[in-house]
Amino acid sequence: MESLLSPVITNFFMEKFEKKGIYAFDFKRTIWLRYVDDTFVIWRDGRDRLKLFLDHMNAQHPSTMETEQEQRIAYLDVLVERRGKRMTHKVYRISTHTDGYLHALSNHNPSQKRGIINTVTERARRICEPEHQQEELEHLQVALGLNGYSVTETKKAMKVKTSTSQDMEETQTVARAFLPDITRVTDRIGNILSCGGIPYNMHLRKSLYRYHQMIHGYKAECQ
Repeated sequence: MESLLSPVITNFFMEKFEKKGIYAFDFKRTIWLRYVDDTFVIWRDGRDRLKLFLDHMNAQHPSTMETEQEQRIAYLDVLVERRGKRMTHKVYRISTHTDGYLHALSNHNPSQKRGIINTVTERARRICEPEHQQEELEHLQVALGLNGYSVTETKKAMKVKTSTSQDMEETQTVARAFLPDITRVTDRIGNILSCGGIPYNMHLRKSLYRYHQMIHGYKAECQ
């Protein structure tokens, strides 16, 4: 979805589609969850009625459906597994996933590389149940190692960060710097600013001029 309006328009369509499809078909459902145009349903009316329901929905608009295989099913990037009367969930990867991430030796700003580790780590903690979290974090350590990241920087980024209200008050600032992305320069300047409690944002030089009105007290000139 390239346009910012795409999710909004999709939601308008899906609300109308659900009203025409769901409320016109008598069935028992325990859960009906939807994210944009992907739906997760727990069905209690048997497979024969499920086939009739899919035919009914296809009569409104062509749809696709996947059912659980071996008591598990993927929904977005979550793998849901049925264990008796309860369900567990962890991170889902397709069979062709190669664990390829932005390589540590690539010519990108270090903050972007740290962002990769932070993102996959936060995803693991949010999606995985406690019983699966350690397994997922160990998998990420191996995968990131294959992408050139050292064990030290990986563990440092994965360390759970705690902050108190006092820490938040001490780190409050009124100034923010906007720096152009220049290899081996921007990050060094950023480290100096961070030591002084000044946050910074890194932007491409061509788009930096858009933020000149937002800069208060600190300017990064670019030609």
